[in-house]
Amino acid sequence: MRLINVDTLALEEFFDHNRPRYAILSHTWGPNEITFKDFQGSRSSRYRGGFNKIDGMRRVARDQGYEWIWIDTCCIDKSSSTELSEAINSMFSWYEQASVCYIYLEDVPPGDDIAARRSRFRRSRWFTRGWTLQELVAPRFVEFYNSSWECIQTLPASQQLAHGSSSGSGRRRLEYRPSSRLSFAELVADITRINRKVVRKDTDFADDITVYSVAEKMSWASGRETTRKEDRAYSLLGLFGVNMPMLYGEGNKAFERLQEEILKISDDQSIFAWGYGLPPLPRGGLFAQSPDDFAGCRGITVREEAESPHYTLTNKGLHLGARVTNEQPDCRLPFYAAINCQEEFSSTTGSFQNSKDTLAIPLCRLGNRTVRPPFTAPVSLPLVSFGESWPQFYISNCEIPRRFDLFYDSISISFDMEIVDRSVVTTVETYPLSVIHHSAHDRVLLVFNRWETPGEASTTLLVRFRLSGELPDIALRLGVAAATEETDHFCIERHEVATIEKEKSLSEQMFLLKETLWEEETEWDSARLKPVVRRREAQRFKSRRVDLFLEVRPFG
Repeated sequence: MRLINVDTLALEEFFDHNRPRYAILSHTWGPNEITFKDFQGSRSSRYRGGFNKIDGMRRVARDQGYEWIWIDTCCIDKSSSTELSEAINSMFSWYEQASVCYIYLEDVPPGDDIAARRSRFRRSRWFTRGWTLQELVAPRFVEFYNSSWECIQTLPASQQLAHGSSSGSGRRRLEYRPSSRLSFAELVADITRINRKVVRKDTDFADDITVYSVAEKMSWASGRETTRKEDRAYSLLGLFGVNMPMLYGEGNKAFERLQEEILKISDDQSIFAWGYGLPPLPRGGLFAQSPDDFAGCRGITVREEAESPHYTLTNKGLHLGARVTNEQPDCRLPFYAAINCQEEFSSTTGSFQNSKDTLAIPLCRLGNRTVRPPFTAPVSLPLVSFGESWPQFYISNCEIPRRFDLFYDSISISFDMEIVDRSVVTTVETYPLSVIHHSAHDRVLLVFNRWETPGEASTTLLVRFRLSGELPDIALRLGVAAATEETDHFCIERHEVATIEKEKSLSEQMFLLKETLWEEETEWDSARLKPVVRRREAQRFKSRRVDLFLEVRPFG
């Protein structure tokens, strides 16, 4: 590790056994940064725009009694791939072992009211960058500075000084007047969506690295950006306590490798909870594509009391044993496998969740494979929903099966209805696919799996309708035979309806919908409903899909 002497600006290399106390910098890169090469060159090459940042830091550090500082732009020789890889794998520990971390916000001017809703502080670029996440959580002490190197505030708060006082070195600290709602730590947590205990620095994060679930830590990185796509993964190594080589050019494969490394050292199954709390994604597979897929996992915790059999990543996929809901192979519907985590606190509802619920991931059989299908998401289900046995299966990591097609066609679903109170029917949910609202119709994108044997391309779609008033919701089940090698058309093999509870989602009820509950029509005290499905002329497209046009007309 190279450090800069605050008096001479000389670079000197240290190893673990003789490393002195040092201050470390967290910042965002600008266009005129001083590099390692500049430090190795003539003294005149150091003194350009980016030098003001270095000079400001060394003055603050020297005032605080530090002889050495570390700045990534000029302490790492990025022309050496070996050194860069070692630095990236060591970065978290370097920030953790620093005596103090200075967070320099170049885009926050003096006089900024940081508590204001539209403050420059809240909108600082520093809060949006991938590398700055570990630079906030790893150090034991951090100090925030504005563009003039005036100290805004410190974390933990016990380190702060009163307004106008000095630290013995003449450093003046600005006063942060917290609103009735937010302390400074809460303000930072609100901006970053990081757990408040971590931001407050209640304990050393390195000591509690496994306290927070994989999914929750991934959620902290959602929405952050890096210049290189691979750095979205590389910037998270220390957060999960893993190491891996840098392979720039691998793209999204870097984030997949990160998840594989996490699996090797952790039995935290929340790593499979990606997509929870988000609209269904148009892809499946075992692993997430980026931290953004975990944006809805902020309140996910590990269920410590849950049984967690070992699992192994093999060339056939993830070999896993898990409790599952009842499979319905005749319907081609996904089943659910329980994972050892739960949503402790829902950011959506703002309430604590039932401790007897668990998260579960959707799976379906494709021939002799088990996959997580596209347009599905994990759900929270009661533990009683799952069987007591632990079947073993391999979950394939294919994003989309090789024999997978989207089919375009249009069918018209009319409801012959007799409703006393003239209820209006609206589409509120589909399973396992998403509803796309367009014009006056609800358009539903259907995803079909083309099975290995021609003629067996079929699926089941559930559509949930809501009627005004006190009437129960209606679930429509469509059995669809998709296009084959001989035809571009598909047909509706069957269509039935059933009444379901309003309070629960389709995903929570679909495995409870027994075959005996489905009828050609349904009726209750004030209404009668019967679906009538009419196919429109099929059309052929290179990229095909199915549109369902949902209409309602009087019964009879």
